[in-house]
Amino acid sequence: MSISKQYSYYPHTALFIPEIINHILSFILPTNNIITSTTTTKEDYSCKDLIECLCVNTFWHDCAARLLWRDVAFDESNYNSFVKFANTLGEEVQQNEQITLSQEDNLSASTTTSLAVANNPIIRHTSLFSNCLDFLFMPPTPPEDNDKDNNSIDDSDYDDDNHNHSNIMTEKGILLLNDTNKYISSSISSSTTTTTTTVTTQSDNKQPFSNISFYRSALRSLTIRKIKKDSINDFFADKIARHCTRLEQIDFYICDHVNNATISPLIQHGQLTHISLAGCYQITDECIIQVANTCQQLEHLDLRACGQISDVSISAIAMQCGELKHLNVGRVRDRHRITVNSIRLIAMHTKVTVLGLAGCQIDDECMLLMAQYRNHNLERISVNSCQRITNVTIKAYAQYCPNLSVFEMKECHLINDWETVTMLAQRKVLMTLCKQQDQACSTWAKRQGIPWGVTAPSREISSSSS
Repeated sequence: MSISKQYSYYPHTALFIPEIINHILSFILPTNNIITSTTTTKEDYSCKDLIECLCVNTFWHDCAARLLWRDVAFDESNYNSFVKFANTLGEEVQQNEQITLSQEDNLSASTTTSLAVANNPIIRHTSLFSNCLDFLFMPPTPPEDNDKDNNSIDDSDYDDDNHNHSNIMTEKGILLLNDTNKYISSSISSSTTTTTTTVTTQSDNKQPFSNISFYRSALRSLTIRKIKKDSINDFFADKIARHCTRLEQIDFYICDHVNNATISPLIQHGQLTHISLAGCYQITDECIIQVANTCQQLEHLDLRACGQISDVSISAIAMQCGELKHLNVGRVRDRHRITVNSIRLIAMHTKVTVLGLAGCQIDDECMLLMAQYRNHNLERISVNSCQRITNVTIKAYAQYCPNLSVFEMKECHLINDWETVTMLAQRKVLMTLCKQQDQACSTWAKRQGIPWGVTAPSREISSSSS
């Protein structure tokens, strides 16, 4: 006598714990969203797998959406995508097209349950795909399009300097709404292959789409790179800063029209811990003083090539942002604005480990204070083109800073203590010397019978500290 048993699958309890799901889903984030010469397949930078997780159920949707919306980045090549992004965040009310699933009378109880689970996130988030996902980073062509070479990638639309974990926004990376809807429908069909399921859109049965607030709160990092349109300033106060109150990191890189009015609304919520405004030369002390007053948990401040920044605002940062670990005020102009007056306070009152002072008007007194106060905590220092620096500085850092990993001293021609420079290099400290310095040190080392070879810092290290 045969006995048939019916088994029902119930997910493990662990799959209902947000921290576990978030950790699992983090492994299917694109490994490299930046298109480089080594990127060979769309899978290297596609969010397709993570987007599929949005349609599993409501719980998985929320976990996946947090990852998709956590870090976003735009550059000049996808300015139109940035406009869509800002307008979507600025919408007060979104309308959602409700989708119902017509089921046959002979559906089993298990199939009915699975359809109910699948129905919920799609009812809630259809307009997400029409309004939001069209600017999330996607493959250049829909999955079902086999006419194009899957390995063809246009490198010209991507900036190699972007962060690896940002969802790079690009016009070529948009799945059009028609293809997206087709993709959703096929996903539902594949999950219910044993039944006949009809998906119908009832345009006359609409309900307010309020989940946009969820996506606003998920945004943690916003990167804007090399966008030089003056209209960029129109989107921050009312559309982004007003609603995205949990931003922790902002990165504006060489944006000519970004000014105090652009940044001020993003600062006022007081949540920022990472601010990078490299190359935004219109930023003034007024803006950075506001940062000091409102963002007291600030850890990273990059003001390279911001020539209007002076001791006034850097002193305010030193006195009110005690958690600061990374400061870069390197410049090629207006060197007189940054002196020992503010850097002394940075040494005394912050936790700085990375300091970029390239081109600033500093001297040995300033550098000695930094070495004595921060000693073993200092890791990377740049004093490129600081022409007042002498052998006193290089000896102090060799003595007081055992954990130093980078020391950039290009064009510091008063330094000629090649014995100390060689000792630092032998300690595996990455050095930068100009051609004249390298020749002088090499000649000295040859006379002393000491092997000489300086390893320059990688691009990433140099750009963050010089």
